[in-house]
Amino acid sequence: MKKLKSFLQKKSSTLLILLVISINLFFGLPRIANFSAIDEHLWTYDRIPQFWNAIEQQKWKQTNINDKPGVTDAIISGIGLLFVDPLEYKSIRQEPKSEEQLAMMKKINTAMRLPIYLFTLAMAPIFFIFLKKLFNETIAAIAVAIIYLSPIILGISLFINPDSLLWIFSSLSIICFLLLQKTGKSSYAHASGAFLGLALLTKYVSTLLYAYFLLLIFLNYVLSKSEHDPAKYFKKAFSDYLRMFLISFATIFVLYPATWISLKVFLKRTLLSRPFEPIWEFFLAFLVLFFVDAFLLNGRIFKTILDPFKKYKKHIILFFFSSFLLAGAVVLLNTYGIIKTYDFELLLASPKGGDQDTFRIMRSAGGVFTGIFVLFFEMSPIIFLSLIFAVASSFKNDLFEKKSTLSIFFLLSFIMLYYLGSAINHIESTIRYQISVLPIAAVIAAIGIYRLANIKRLKGFFEQRMFLLYAMLAAALTVSLISIKPFYFSYASSFLPKDYVLNVKDMGDGSFEAARYLNSLPDAKNLTVWADKVAVCELFVGTCHVNLRPNVVNDEIDYFVVSRGRTEKSLSFSSERLSAERASHFREMYSSECECEYEIEIDERPGNFIRIIKNKMIENVDEK
Repeated sequence: MKKLKSFLQKKSSTLLILLVISINLFFGLPRIANFSAIDEHLWTYDRIPQFWNAIEQQKWKQTNINDKPGVTDAIISGIGLLFVDPLEYKSIRQEPKSEEQLAMMKKINTAMRLPIYLFTLAMAPIFFIFLKKLFNETIAAIAVAIIYLSPIILGISLFINPDSLLWIFSSLSIICFLLLQKTGKSSYAHASGAFLGLALLTKYVSTLLYAYFLLLIFLNYVLSKSEHDPAKYFKKAFSDYLRMFLISFATIFVLYPATWISLKVFLKRTLLSRPFEPIWEFFLAFLVLFFVDAFLLNGRIFKTILDPFKKYKKHIILFFFSSFLLAGAVVLLNTYGIIKTYDFELLLASPKGGDQDTFRIMRSAGGVFTGIFVLFFEMSPIIFLSLIFAVASSFKNDLFEKKSTLSIFFLLSFIMLYYLGSAINHIESTIRYQISVLPIAAVIAAIGIYRLANIKRLKGFFEQRMFLLYAMLAAALTVSLISIKPFYFSYASSFLPKDYVLNVKDMGDGSFEAARYLNSLPDAKNLTVWADKVAVCELFVGTCHVNLRPNVVNDEIDYFVVSRGRTEKSLSFSSERLSAERASHFREMYSSECECEYEIEIDERPGNFIRIIKNKMIENVDEK
């Protein structure tokens, strides 16, 4: 018994990682084929085959498959092309299908998704290795468990989309840069640059990290307990930053053939990308100033600017933490109806913003509060509380002096910078748009759990029984997966009132189930359906329409399939394109009073639905 206890204690972290991966596989593998995702067909049937056909034919320009650009998705998911040919089935996605064709389309989904999913799992040990070097083995193991047992992370790993990989590369780039600051080893600058290059090959929003890493250099100079010689510090900091910068560029160039023949494509994915274009001139000018000061003036400019702030380092950290906690309190008070300043669902329903929201966001920082709202409630309750505890516990003198507090500050600064950038660009932080934030928040929460386990009353107990802490954590996190199964990407914390919907822009949850129900109906192949998601059509054996035009929406439709995620779009288009009577019936189908034949309430939230409605509701309405 003692040997078993000793083994469990010694190998507890390794066993936890293996357990986490096993749990992830248990919930994830069955969902790979049994899921229909929005916009995924653009990658499966168009962009990924185009990328590899261009490679085969050496038509480098055609590897520019998307503005995101999604190259890493094409490279990894493209492994599936060795086993299936999606192009043979592209034309029948909305047409009647035989059982054999339907089975083949599921096989295509499995073949194309599985490489992404397995790659995600393969990166778990990489996270553990780097986090162990940055903190310690316990925090690293806890963080990996939180990340890989998150329903949101599991959900996004099951389909093809740039965001499915973005969170991996961006998070590892940040972790490696923090390791660079901790150790001074330039090898971490190389690793950070490589991961940043991969992040940029995935989605251009990663250009934010160029600015964030610059900010970290100066924050570290001011806030670090160590006294730095300005001349040495800024020379090395600039050299390492330049290494990171150039390696990120080199990674893009090597893996993105379109950049070999077009400088414009290269710049559009880096300095002239959509989020970075407004500041690229200022950014380059600042780099020139940084170089001049570091190598010609021995850091005198930045020393003069930054040194006065050093005596206020504690106040800076505490003010930042207090601001975050205060903003969090505003979000919670707003959510629970104690105050009602923001309609978070309304803001999230238009994630790319618009002129009507611009003044509101800029005036009241509604975009930042919305981001925090999503962050708080996309985590399971225990992780949310651990995040808050990690920040709040830093006010204690004995914990404030620890290096982990500075790490929390740096990690939290990324989260807030991300929200601020999103608000300025009028982009609301939906679950998918802020997927890169979740692993960073998970690391902060892991520090919180570690601190909690090390308070005097618990430290002695858990020091000798770390495996018990890990088992309790894994069990608690698994409960969240069970509670939302199989709609993982639509998870919302039990702390969120049931009348709220967190993932108002879902990625197709419920579409597979709706198609399965329709396929079970008598003579399903001869049915005609209108759906507000093409994801329903892809796995339906009959005829399926998604266009909202008078010649399509008529009495030949047998069933309508409507969902929460497309409510605003469908109601807007129906009012513009259909007769007043038909538009009225569309409003009725999306309303809570609708009588439907089949309905799924995801997470038992009345507002998060997918409904199947028989056409008898409008069969007597005259066509326009």
